[in-house]
Amino acid sequence: MDSVIQLDSLENILSPITIDDFLKNVKNSAFHHFKRNKSSVNPKFGIEEYENLLWNNERILSSHLRVYNTCNQRVSPPRRRENKDLFRWAIDQYIAGNNLQIHKINKVFPVLSKLEAISTQSLFSNITIDAFLLPHVIEITTFSLLSNENKIVIQTKGSTRWKIYHQQVSDLNSNDIKHNTDYSEVILSEGEVLFIKQNHKYNVVTQDSYSIYLVINFTPYINLDYLTCLVDIIAENDITFRRSINEHNYESLHVNFNDLLIKFIEKSRSKQIQLQTINRLWVNLMTKLKPLPGYHLNNVNKINSLSVNSLISKAADIIRYQYEAGNEIHLFVPGLALVDDRDWEPGRLVFPIESFHLLKSIFSMQKKFTINDLPIIYSEESRYEVVKKLVLEGVLTLIH
Repeated sequence: MDSVIQLDSLENILSPITIDDFLKNVKNSAFHHFKRNKSSVNPKFGIEEYENLLWNNERILSSHLRVYNTCNQRVSPPRRRENKDLFRWAIDQYIAGNNLQIHKINKVFPVLSKLEAISTQSLFSNITIDAFLLPHVIEITTFSLLSNENKIVIQTKGSTRWKIYHQQVSDLNSNDIKHNTDYSEVILSEGEVLFIKQNHKYNVVTQDSYSIYLVINFTPYINLDYLTCLVDIIAENDITFRRSINEHNYESLHVNFNDLLIKFIEKSRSKQIQLQTINRLWVNLMTKLKPLPGYHLNNVNKINSLSVNSLISKAADIIRYQYEAGNEIHLFVPGLALVDDRDWEPGRLVFPIESFHLLKSIFSMQKKFTINDLPIIYSEESRYEVVKKLVLEGVLTLIH
């Protein structure tokens, strides 16, 4: 019996390849094909899931659905449309041999929202995810696409044939690539993964009656992002530096710039400043992630019934990022909160450093638990307050 590949994390998708091995393999190549044993593959995202998304979600039809013809030209939907009329129009387009794309499916499909969040942390990148449904077309006009971002393609149904060109380009109309025949072909089967590097041309067609694949588009943070953040951190820690970068004096511009540069180099050597910069980059990434609905309001309504014997579980789809800052533990959770003593950045909860091992125990729980199940080295009151704060934020779910 086929095992199901869980699509909620990059580790599961790439397994048995680790993320570190993945990054090493793709570092210097235009593409990389990660093969699997077909007998052990069954990614759970097929034609039923795709159709249900289109049928049941008006937001997808109106904002996320894109249709392309066999020449890769986008087909515009009818101007006046009702939800179900648009669904039927999409089906008609598919029957006519056009490709359907759910753009940024991670914003409307919970499992892929979690995949987006985890991939954001794993790849230290900005992430979007698209879902493609390709029909079988007997006669197809050959067209090329350009990978503007790094792409991780996951074949979830059927198989596709990819032609990937080795030369890196920035424009499909470039004369350098119009007659380029230096390419490789890859047949991507269910459960297999294909990496395509940024700025490489490719073609794709289905090998079956239809095929579905997901694409994780990612753009890593670059040195410029780090330097920009580093300037902000130094300015926050040094009032004279902050005043200097805000000065506007043409007569002493050259002198001021040299002084600023010297101070910047001096301050940037600090390990503490470097750590704060990395932490800020993480937080900047995480603030772009939106919470999944359902945890916060339900928990708020139940919070008065919380006791040491209440049954609690981890909200699996909530992503946490934790780091130390002086005598505090900063726990970052995307989403709205109803907690008074939180930092100014959305989703950040602040705990005393003494709570570190208690938080670690909570996050290591593999099943439902109660406050009484947590380490007794912490007082009942401190365990209760930490759990209450996490429940209100949606990190933990209060069952009853």
